[in-house]
Amino acid sequence: MITRRRLIGTTAAGAVSLAAAGLAAPALARGARIRIGHVGPRTGRLAALAAADDYNLAAFRAAAAGRDIEILARDSGSTAEGAAGAARALVAEGARLVIAGGGPETAGAVTAACAAAGRPSLTTGATWEAWLVAQGVDPTDPGEAEMPAWGFHFFWGIEEVVAVFLDMWAALETNMVVAALFPDDPDGLAWGDPRNGVAQGFAGAGYRPADPGRVAPGTTDFAFTIGAFRRQAADLLAGV
Repeated sequence: MITRRRLIGTTAAGAVSLAAAGLAAPALARGARIRIGHVGPRTGRLAALAAADDYNLAAFRAAAAGRDIEILARDSGSTAEGAAGAARALVAEGARLVIAGGGPETAGAVTAACAAAGRPSLTTGATWEAWLVAQGVDPTDPGEAEMPAWGFHFFWGIEEVVAVFLDMWAALETNMVVAALFPDDPDGLAWGDPRNGVAQGFAGAGYRPADPGRVAPGTTDFAFTIGAFRRQAADLLAGV
C-alpha cells in the first residue's frame, strides 16, 4: 500500500543525493557545470502556476550554487505532451536531472519521460495521489504496480486538503452540502475519487457531496454544473 510516509521517504532527498553524488561527480571532476533541466507551464491554461518560475530561477542562478549548475528552462505549454517533449529535449541536451512543477499534467509527464530515458526527475506541484494517477497507478490500490524508475515526487496529499477545508467550514453555519467542482484530468480524478478523494474525508465529518461529475478542461459554460449544485442546495464549494 502506498502511504504518504512511504512516498515522502523516497522523494526529494533521494533525488538530490543522486544528482549530487553519482551523477554529478564526473562533471565536477572535470570542472564542468552540471546541467539541470526545468519544465514548467509557462504558456497555456496553467501558466499562472509558473508565474514565479523566472524569479526563482534567477535567484538560484545568482546564488553560489548557480556557479556550478546550469539551469535549462523549458515550457510545457500546459499539456502532458508538451511536458514530455520538453523533458526529452532536456535529456538530449545533457540535463543530468529534470525538475518540474505546475500540476500533474507537467509533473506526471516529466516523470514518465525521464523514466523512459533513464534519467532522474524531481517533481512537485501536484498531490501525490494525482501524481500516481498520472503514472497510471491507482492511489487507492497500487498493488504490484511498477513505480517509475528514478522518479521522485514531493507535495502534500489529499488528507491535508480535507483538513484545511474542514477547518475553514467549522467556522460557518451551513447545511453541510458541498459542491464538488473537479476537472476531468489527473488532479480532478484524484480529488474526486470516491474511495480516496476528498469526499470520504468530508463524509467522515458529516458533510455530503453534491457531485455532478468531472468537468472537461477548458470548459467556459458551467450552467449544467451550477444547476446541479443549486438543485442540491449546496452551501459550500470544494474544487481544484
